[in-house]
Amino acid sequence: MRTKRKRGTEQSSIAKRLKVSSPAAKGSELGPISHNILSYCYSEVYTLRQFLVDSLPSTSRTRRQNISIHTLENGSAFLDTTLVGRSNKTKPAHDEERHREFVSFTKSQRRSTNSSNGTPEEYHLTEIVDFVIWSLFQQGGGSSHRPSHVLCHGYQKAPLRALQEDTDTSPTGIPGVICLHTNESTRKLQRRPWTEILSILGSNGDAILRNLLLDCGVFVRIDQGKENLHQICGVPVSDLFNKRKLLEQPPNAISAPFVWGAKSCTRKSRSPSSITFVRSRILYARPSMNAQGGVRFGMKHIHVLNRQPELTALKQSIHIMKYIFPLQFGLHNVFTSAVDKNETAQEFKDYTLRENEIKYADHRSMQKIRLAACAKDIKIPKRLRGPPFAMIQKIRKRHSRCSYDQQLRHHCPIRTCDVDASHGAALAFSQSSSHLRTQLSSNHSFVPPTPDQADDVSKPVAGDSILAHATPTAYVSAFCCAVIRRLLPGDALGVEADSEHNWIVLFAQIDHFVQMRKYESLTLHTVFQNLKINCISWLRPLGTPVEAKLSRSDRGKRLEIFLEFLYYIFDSLLIPLIRSHFYVTESNIHRNRLFYFRHDVWRTVSEPSLTDLRFTMFQGLRAQDLRQARHSRLLGHSQVRLLPKASGARPIINLRRRLIRTQGGKTILSQNINSKLMPCFATLNYERSIQPQKLGSALFSIGEAHQRLRAYQNMVQTSTEKLYFVKMDVKSCFDTIPQEAVVRMVQGLLSERRYHISKHAELKAIDSRWSTSHFERPLTRFPLTARPNGAPPGLSDPSLSQLAQKRNRTVFVDLWDTKACDARSLLRLLHEHVQRNVVTIEKKFFKQRRGIPQGSVLSSLLCNFFYGEFENSHLGFLQPGESLLLRLIDDFLLITTNQDHARRFAQVMVSGNSSYGISVNPKKSLANFEVSIEGLKLPRLHGSEMFPYCGVAINVNTLEISKSRENKDAKVSNGLTVELSRHQGLRFQRKVLGSLKIQMTAMLLDTKLNSRYCVSSNLYQNFLEAAMKMYRYLHGLPKKRRPGESMVIETWKELVNLAVKMTRGKRSTKTISEYECAVSKTQMHWLAAAALHLVMEKKQTGYKTILQWVREVMDRCQGGMKMSAMQLGELMEQGDKVFQRYRY
Repeated sequence: MRTKRKRGTEQSSIAKRLKVSSPAAKGSELGPISHNILSYCYSEVYTLRQFLVDSLPSTSRTRRQNISIHTLENGSAFLDTTLVGRSNKTKPAHDEERHREFVSFTKSQRRSTNSSNGTPEEYHLTEIVDFVIWSLFQQGGGSSHRPSHVLCHGYQKAPLRALQEDTDTSPTGIPGVICLHTNESTRKLQRRPWTEILSILGSNGDAILRNLLLDCGVFVRIDQGKENLHQICGVPVSDLFNKRKLLEQPPNAISAPFVWGAKSCTRKSRSPSSITFVRSRILYARPSMNAQGGVRFGMKHIHVLNRQPELTALKQSIHIMKYIFPLQFGLHNVFTSAVDKNETAQEFKDYTLRENEIKYADHRSMQKIRLAACAKDIKIPKRLRGPPFAMIQKIRKRHSRCSYDQQLRHHCPIRTCDVDASHGAALAFSQSSSHLRTQLSSNHSFVPPTPDQADDVSKPVAGDSILAHATPTAYVSAFCCAVIRRLLPGDALGVEADSEHNWIVLFAQIDHFVQMRKYESLTLHTVFQNLKINCISWLRPLGTPVEAKLSRSDRGKRLEIFLEFLYYIFDSLLIPLIRSHFYVTESNIHRNRLFYFRHDVWRTVSEPSLTDLRFTMFQGLRAQDLRQARHSRLLGHSQVRLLPKASGARPIINLRRRLIRTQGGKTILSQNINSKLMPCFATLNYERSIQPQKLGSALFSIGEAHQRLRAYQNMVQTSTEKLYFVKMDVKSCFDTIPQEAVVRMVQGLLSERRYHISKHAELKAIDSRWSTSHFERPLTRFPLTARPNGAPPGLSDPSLSQLAQKRNRTVFVDLWDTKACDARSLLRLLHEHVQRNVVTIEKKFFKQRRGIPQGSVLSSLLCNFFYGEFENSHLGFLQPGESLLLRLIDDFLLITTNQDHARRFAQVMVSGNSSYGISVNPKKSLANFEVSIEGLKLPRLHGSEMFPYCGVAINVNTLEISKSRENKDAKVSNGLTVELSRHQGLRFQRKVLGSLKIQMTAMLLDTKLNSRYCVSSNLYQNFLEAAMKMYRYLHGLPKKRRPGESMVIETWKELVNLAVKMTRGKRSTKTISEYECAVSKTQMHWLAAAALHLVMEKKQTGYKTILQWVREVMDRCQGGMKMSAMQLGELMEQGDKVFQRYRY
């Protein structure tokens, strides 16, 4: 007989309703969640509530239900905001073994009740944490290294003498482990809410928490910032990020067998789409010189084609084949070999010189042959015999007969022309494509259109820009194509009609390689596209007829060999060819665009600037001084290069370059100078935080002026007095600062005798709005933090909160990599960096005798502290109530209602100060009123109310701010970086949104500082620039890979939503509590649509659907603008005038 079902209590019925309605309960029923960073490092990510429910037995329905609806006593959402990352689930057998070890561990320890409150839960939780630490050290066996785990930070395996003798380390109660520092993560895990969690888990709660702490990563939410997390348990996520296999095996990857004797070769293979040419190697190359001191053109003497000059020597031909086909010979290659980051800072190695590797491989091969008692020595792989070997011999002969200097004079004559001539040359190059087929069908070289009369002069015209002497990129491309065509035999890319097709495709890729901007990349997959390999006769095995049907393995082998050959053409022929003939550099005004200077032309135009540097800033070092400096220096030397400007050139000292040193007979890369200076940088940042008054009016970014301008506006808005603006620019500030005075200033700045320098990791998600089916690699940083001696090591809660205030979607990991530095050692390092800075200019060593190094990580901080001291001692007459002084590095701006103070400020600055190395550049000074100092009349603002300052324009009457675009490069494409990838639509959307996001600064959008009309104008101009960049980016992609109109519309909708989200989201941030943007969502949609309509209307071919959609949005939102037609017309006219000179 059935019994009547009992009605549940009121509490259970409430629980059932909560199970259905509670978001936490709903989340617990779901599976793993997605997270931009954690899902990249773990296979499964849960909330803590989901993990606990999933860990309980399926039969424990009551406990699972209780955890699903449980709320902590403090009412926080800790269970739902704490995330757990797990890669592998604990096996039952392993769980039982851990339980036995845990029981044995707890029985062997003699503990007293926890001194805090003595509850058994806390006592039990302490045992669990201690057991986890002990277990982690036991897993390391007899190793003395600390396990890579957050809970083990601050602990160390006790040496034998430490167990027998009294030490100054803290007792832990963990056998064999001593405590060096207090671990904040272990203390957090032994307190609430973890004790409360243990109590609600029930009987096997200890096992669940053991598995959680041993096998998973635990990440706690930080209240400050947005979606920030702090890891308190598990292997540091930064280590997981480094260990993850970034190059996965795609279906079309080359799978090569493991070669005996080649340690660098592995079974893992890279696909052609993941192999990128290291194009940055073409930058800043030095020329080869002949005995007369002139430039020697042609491949450098270390190139393998020049190192093996005997054309009849078969052994030398085999040696060259090892450079071209390293995979077939079992040598290090880009397809199957790992890259040692101690040997190169690039993604792939430089294979220009591999003689030692070949010598070592030959020695190992001879040992193998002797061990196998082999009588015959096979030197050439089977598939490289016959036609491939004959082709290599042809390349050697053609190289010996190739006149590189004649080709250079023919295709790239020395001429003085306008910098925009490259645009006309590129047009002529494209128009000459009709002649390409005729030239390729014969054995003649590819000849581009050249000017009828080339000016054969080597000196620039007086007053001309250095950029005017750059060779047009189309001419450089034609020269490279001609030389490659001279070097490679006619049948290298096939025979008959398909050969002509392959040559055209190859030349198009070479032209694209030369034309690309600085940060753009080219993959082997892109180069291989549209090439036909069936027509290439030398890829066929010996004795195979032409009509034979290809097997799958034969085609794979042909593809493997040809991809090696193709990579060699670009990596070891094209790149060395450009390096040996051109100095390639960017400029100060054209952003990402690259300029190609012939080496002889660059030596001529750069010699005056280099000579001036040698006699003014640097002092030559004698050989004896150089030897002494090398033995006693803590820092290495840096290199000086020149960056072309509109007029002249600027010296750039590269302090991020890793120097080569020899260790154990092996060449490796050492730490760069900026990395060695990071302890000084962290210390100065600490002093900056506790002594902000010593910085004076310094700004570390123009965005920091927002709050100061708004506060000053509130003070003077009731006044009717005129505002006086004076802008002063210190001439060559980094080069004129006295070195001894800087070191003396820092010596008085340091407030502690000893500092602790600790390192932590920050992993930031690239974007959080995209589909979670594709996770991008997060951005990783390892900043250093300085603390005074005696402060707790690691990331404390106050320091973590301070760091998180300026971060969004970031995971913080405390690495506990701490070292102590005394002030004396830091001053010694600073003294060597500032007063004994050694640089190289054209292989000669010099000592910097004036100024502080540009490019140093310390330069901005030192300059701000130094000029802050100058302000405190010489500009104290400026009263905060009536004046506002701003300084971004060396750009001073004074806004005041007192004209006398403005004139006195101008007098002090123009007069200069030799003690601080201050000398004002009058041409870059500006004022909004008449002012003359010692007969020198300063330039005055005329015809405008907008006063320019460091990229922004400030209204001299209302202090409203807009963006200044007068000095920006008018060619939009120069600022882009077009990327090709498998996720082309995702990349396109991210680029477009990023172009707007960088412009959405708070000072431009704050309606408490600016009027609504001004903010609307700023938004309209931001949308205009984003639309221009989007259009230019679209046309930078190949036609077949351009997103369609529907994708463009969706991207623009996302862009407007991003703008709305940024203007609304920043209102509630704690850093800008009173930030307000009164522009509505409807108004923002209209402004964005109007901007897109203006851009697309001028380029309306193929954008009919987009223009129709834009007009519909404008008509729908017109009524919500709340502006008259005249105001809207003025707003659009002002934006059109700003971008009138832009070319897109």
